[in-house]
This record gives sequence, C-alpha cells and structure tokens, in this order.
Amino acid sequence: MRPKRVIEVSNEEIWTAWRTVRILNGDREGKSIDVFSAELRDAHAAVGHQGVFNGMGVLLKVLLEWAAEDLVLGPDQHDAVSTVLPPLLRRYRRTVPEQLLDLTPMVAGAMAAALLDHDVVEWRDQYGPPGPGELAAYGFVVWMVADFLDGEYRKGITNELLEAVLCEHAG
Repeated sequence: MRPKRVIEVSNEEIWTAWRTVRILNGDREGKSIDVFSAELRDAHAAVGHQGVFNGMGVLLKVLLEWAAEDLVLGPDQHDAVSTVLPPLLRRYRRTVPEQLLDLTPMVAGAMAAALLDHDVVEWRDQYGPPGPGELAAYGFVVWMVADFLDGEYRKGITNELLEAVLCEHAG
C-alpha cells in the first residue's frame, strides 16, 4: 500500500482528528481519562472544529483508499464504490448511535467522494459548515475503516500507515 500525498490540511489537524477517532475505540494511550481529555480539548482548541473536521475528511479518504485497494483486485472486480460502500453503510446503520442516523446521506456522500478519488474536504465544503454531530459521524466511519484494516492485517497498522502519510505530507 502506497499512501497518496495529502494536501491543504495540516498534520496537527489530521493527528487531532485521529486522536479523536481513537477515543471511539477506547484508546487513551495509557493515560487517565482526565489527562487524555484535557490534552484532546487543548488540541481541539488549537485547530478548531473545522480543522478537526478537515482532518477527519483526510483520514476518511486515505483509509478508504487503502481499504478499497485491498478489496478491489483485478479487472473482473467491481469498482470501489459498488464493492466497499454498501457493506460500510450497512455496518454504519447497524452500529452508529441513533442520533447520527440522520447524517447517513452526508456520510455516504463523503465515503463515495473518497472512493471516487475526490478531495473529501473540498466535496463537503460545498454544503456549508458541518452540522452538529457530523464530526462524530465522520469519526465513527473512520474508526470502522481503521478497525477493518487493523483486523485484516495486524493491530497498529493504521497508525503506521498514517505516520507514513504525515511524513510524506511534512516532507
């Protein structure tokens, strides 16, 4: 898997988004919930809600590209949208908290944009600022894809892949 170059979103925004996603998985890096929450609040304050949201868009695109690369092999396979999107939407609808179900169309659009190799941040920006709960909905999808990658290969592979993206982005 070769990560594509990520543009227009800072490393800090991407890492803050990733740390936010990891909360969904209960990973606090061995820190107490109070310490971890305070660090996360400070990080969110530094990049702002829109910055975290932009970081989520980048994570969504990068992780879906990696997942699609593995699931869509050879010329006889379907395209990434028809192969990857339906099972992700089914899992999302089965497992997402009920208050996020109304956001399914926006989440589906963001996933489709990522799978069609569009810039997710740019795609989402055309609809105005993100509404309440949308950050959590994107975070949930990023967590689902990261969970798939870690389960398919080995625990921690997602962190390694994201470090590669950020190193490439910084260089």
